[in-house]
Amino acid sequence: MSDYTIALYIRLSVNDKRVESNSIENQRLLLTKYAENMEIQNIKVLEFVDNGYSGTNFERPAMQELLELVRAYQINCIIVKDFSRFGRNLIQTGYFLEQVFPLYHIRFISVTENYDSDKTKNNTGGIPVTIQFLKNEYYSRDLSQKSKSAKYSKMEKGEYIQKNCCYGYKKENNTLKIDEPAANTVRLIFQLALQAYNCTQIVKELYNKKIIAPEKYKGYKRKYKTSNLYHPCIWNITTVHRIFSDKQYIGMYIMRKSVIKECGEKSIKREEKDWIKIPNHHEAIIEKETFEQVQEKLLHFKIENKKERKHIFKGKIFCGYCHHAMNKQVNKNPIFFM
Repeated sequence: MSDYTIALYIRLSVNDKRVESNSIENQRLLLTKYAENMEIQNIKVLEFVDNGYSGTNFERPAMQELLELVRAYQINCIIVKDFSRFGRNLIQTGYFLEQVFPLYHIRFISVTENYDSDKTKNNTGGIPVTIQFLKNEYYSRDLSQKSKSAKYSKMEKGEYIQKNCCYGYKKENNTLKIDEPAANTVRLIFQLALQAYNCTQIVKELYNKKIIAPEKYKGYKRKYKTSNLYHPCIWNITTVHRIFSDKQYIGMYIMRKSVIKECGEKSIKREEKDWIKIPNHHEAIIEKETFEQVQEKLLHFKIENKKERKHIFKGKIFCGYCHHAMNKQVNKNPIFFM
């Protein structure tokens, strides 16, 4: 007789860690005990854990692994502590319970809410379950709004709450302090710009001086492993452009540059007028006069409504030595990838 496969799904977000009953261990004990008490023979139990993931979307590693097994007809039953562990999105959660799981003959059990799809007689639990879905989604939205309000309040006070800070600074007690080795590189970049070096020449000069690129430098400082696919002193021209235009180097505090419109969606950039800016917030690496002189030397060309042209080889051809993606350069006759 084939095994009856039960999937125990456990999820814990950052905010859920405040509630002891939602801990990974407590969920595991509850679900394991429930599975053991089920009067079914030849049970095979699988465990799927997403630790630190929001329930507002289903892009979670363990959840995706579970759904792959569901599509392969390798799961008979899914058990969760409550509906919110499975998901906090009303539409997506309802879609799985009403459409996907019945199609694949999956039994779904929510322990604390006493829901068992085998006992609902071809319905999804009616109004009580729908109300619970709504509560879970709006709890997440309310929590997100309160979290944003708290963050914005700290931003307006000048607290640096981002995990990472710009190259040349280090974060100490929610304030920015100068990181001298990196700050010296920033000063060098601005000095080269004043000497009429363009970005390509600056990148070559940084490579010749064996100055480590920001991403590699960050890895060395934090003592974590970084990719060895390319030379640590290869700088990106975009990185140099970003350093030139970043007013944080003249002591200005800049926050609230992006916004998330919907729960679970990616952030989008705000208009500059909506940013939070505080002049003379921290010690400057670059003098304001130097910064303005460099801005005058930089040429910015903007073409309105420029059509983006994507080449068929974009993102597919890489350098055999440094493994950087190759760029298209159009000449009169041939097309080279460099």
